[in-house]
Amino acid sequence: MPLFGPNIKKMEKNADIEGLSQALRHDNDKSREEAVLALDRLAWKPQNDDDKAWYLVAKRNWQELTELGAPALPALFLAMSHSMKSVRMNAGDTLEKIALSNPDSTLPLLCEALCNQLIASAITSKFTEARNRTVKILGKMGDARAILPLMQSENKFRDLDYRSHRNEFKPSKTVTLKSDAYSKLVKQTINEMGETAISHLVKLMDSEKRSDRIEVINAMGQIKDDRIFDQLVITLQDKNPEIRRAAIKALGEFDDKRITEYLVESLRDSYYWVRIEAYAQLSKNPWRPSNDEEKAYFILAKLLHSIRVNGMIKNANWKELRSMGRKAVNPLIRSLNLEGDIAYTTFTYKSKKLVQQPARGLVIEMLSQIGKAAKPGLEEAIMDPDPIIQKGAAETLKRIR
Repeated sequence: MPLFGPNIKKMEKNADIEGLSQALRHDNDKSREEAVLALDRLAWKPQNDDDKAWYLVAKRNWQELTELGAPALPALFLAMSHSMKSVRMNAGDTLEKIALSNPDSTLPLLCEALCNQLIASAITSKFTEARNRTVKILGKMGDARAILPLMQSENKFRDLDYRSHRNEFKPSKTVTLKSDAYSKLVKQTINEMGETAISHLVKLMDSEKRSDRIEVINAMGQIKDDRIFDQLVITLQDKNPEIRRAAIKALGEFDDKRITEYLVESLRDSYYWVRIEAYAQLSKNPWRPSNDEEKAYFILAKLLHSIRVNGMIKNANWKELRSMGRKAVNPLIRSLNLEGDIAYTTFTYKSKKLVQQPARGLVIEMLSQIGKAAKPGLEEAIMDPDPIIQKGAAETLKRIR
């Protein structure tokens, strides 16, 4: 917003109709309302629906705005962030009436506004109120085409929360509280669509766009239905690791004992991000490995998760692995196909070092912690096509011989 608002008095004195017409669209409530009074004194009349919408909003003529229909939406969106609560409520009520009466023409506008309106300012109460009201209107419309925009807007707000925690701006606590509340509202809205949402989401899984499919999977996690559950289980076999990871996260939303077996199996996935997500979901519940093989995979996933969250590996995690000894060797050898790159910091008495390497390099380190019992796995790693892995395996073998 500019530091100073438009000079309404000067515009009126110069009969600057164009300038005053633009002032009706200004972010500042007072500027808009001063502009409409000046236009009235100049006996100006709107020449098209767009001008008419902004004029009527400044005049707070809600009845005529309802009759105007879809062209009134942009002006009403701005009015929903007015400084006066009564204006915000009337603007929201008017927008709702228009949307429910003209769903086909208003749905795209509502979805676009939801994803683009003042995301960075949404932590203030009036903008939060406008966002929430828009979501509720979409919920009342009950059109499944709104599901992806709803999820996209929720992800944008989540990203705002994430960046606040990275100290890009403050206050992070306020953003987190509002982000959680908004996420809950979006989930509730999607879930209330019921059968309409289920059929629409299953169809959208055929999309060729990876980003769309991930959004669909995220939305599926909000709907507790057996058909959705089965679709997510099938998706765990997808060739794309980001799709598999999203499916695991969505399954974690289900309060269903069946998910445990799928999460445990995903600890063996070839992509490290998938293993991290499986570990994160398993850690939400009081699950414990039932045998040494599961335990080894679980510890590796825990190490990967520690790197992701803390940027380092805790000594306690290494000790847990070493205590397994020979029992961990076979699962680690089978993990030498682990895909993806990792970065973490190691500390010594006098210095620290940033390590960047393929995720398989961490498996080599784990085998080296076990000692001579890991020799067969290290000998296999020497044949790896990646020279970094070859070198790490060779150096480790020299140390343990």
